[in-house]
Amino acid sequence: MHSACLTSTHMFPFITTYLFPISSVIFIVSASDCHIGYMEKDPERRNDSLNTFEELLQQAREQKVDMILLGGDLFHHNKPARYFRYHCMRLLKQYCQRDEPSPIEIIPHPDETSSFPVTNNTLTYQTPVFSVHGNHDNPSGLGNLCALDVLSEAGLINHFGKALSHESVEMCPVLIRKGQTKVALYGLGSITDKALHGMFEKGKVSMSEPPVDVQSWFSMFVIHQNRAYRGDKEYIPESFLDEKLKVKLDLVIWGHEHDCQLDPVWYKKRFRIIQPGSTIATSIVKGETKQKIEKSFPQTVFQLQLAHWHFAMDKPFMNAYGSSGDQRQIHEMYKDTADHRTTDVHQKSRLKFAEHRLDPGDVDIESKVEEFCAEQINKMVEAVTRDNASFPKRPLLPLIKLRVDVSGGYPTFNKRRFAQQFVNKVANVRVHGHDEQNLIDFKDKDERKKTVSDRQ
Repeated sequence: MHSACLTSTHMFPFITTYLFPISSVIFIVSASDCHIGYMEKDPERRNDSLNTFEELLQQAREQKVDMILLGGDLFHHNKPARYFRYHCMRLLKQYCQRDEPSPIEIIPHPDETSSFPVTNNTLTYQTPVFSVHGNHDNPSGLGNLCALDVLSEAGLINHFGKALSHESVEMCPVLIRKGQTKVALYGLGSITDKALHGMFEKGKVSMSEPPVDVQSWFSMFVIHQNRAYRGDKEYIPESFLDEKLKVKLDLVIWGHEHDCQLDPVWYKKRFRIIQPGSTIATSIVKGETKQKIEKSFPQTVFQLQLAHWHFAMDKPFMNAYGSSGDQRQIHEMYKDTADHRTTDVHQKSRLKFAEHRLDPGDVDIESKVEEFCAEQINKMVEAVTRDNASFPKRPLLPLIKLRVDVSGGYPTFNKRRFAQQFVNKVANVRVHGHDEQNLIDFKDKDERKKTVSDRQ
């Protein structure tokens, strides 16, 4: 039975007592959804994903981890631009390559018929990187290849979890050993949720066990699928991992979901689930406003200890719930004009629209509403500027979302024209074709009520 000792840290080394010698402790950093290449056409934000990826590798090196485990979507596009492929390879060589040999070893699995080959079965670098692919950088086209296959062939990562059949999935573990500790690492790259859901229901998903002494292996499973419910067959229930797989799992690393859930959750006391979340916000929504934090854990035969750190280079990122991390700030403010109040989700402050003489019947109400919204955004920008003084590594421009409820007869205005006054003040100003990235959004409760009434 594996026991757990859980701690948290903010970029500090582990201070702990191990039940086994340090030569048997496998130090692992887990991350997911780095989305390298996101916003590649935006000069202000195109390097955000590279900056956080570099910080991930840098912290892994400083903490002297034995391996890095990625949960998919390393790249944002199936065919990433040369610029991002080049810098990704450069960073992997810079931070993962050292003169010393890797302290862990991969044991060949005797099951040669497995549909999950390890495309690079050698540990070229002192800090090896293991990764499954995600839905953004999934294999396709001639040869069914993806960017991870290229990196793997170059010896920069170990790409595993690639299904070679659309009818069934058989996972063979990557067998990793360090001293007395043995880890069976299973992986499943992204498959259409509906198709994988059907395979699970038909019993077409299986795992092969380690060849000898099964109970002595710690089983980890990396998966990149919908975890949250998005339709009856548009997600993978956690129960499937317990009921449909014959192998007993100890730990599941769940990629694809961008919401960082810091602490491991037990599923019926059978296995624990860690959801690292994304290293960068790819949409300005509530789930993305949580602090971007990565998991680091040493693994021994009987002890699993978890720690985490806050990213310092994901743009100013003060989430809507008061975190003080160093990422690119996302600040959301909700205006309820119908009730004549404003609620700042971060500061929980309230302002009376009446104090600003915002009367929906005023002939100049449109310009006054626009001026008031600009005033609120400027206040948020000022708050970011003050916070930046405490975080020198934080990029200057924040991500800001202003949601305005125009119920009660209040007018709207041109979003794009409005946003131009915040060029060089806010990061998400020059956004084209990404409505979720808009600086300001309007909603009308009265209009929604009317629509529902018409349908009835």
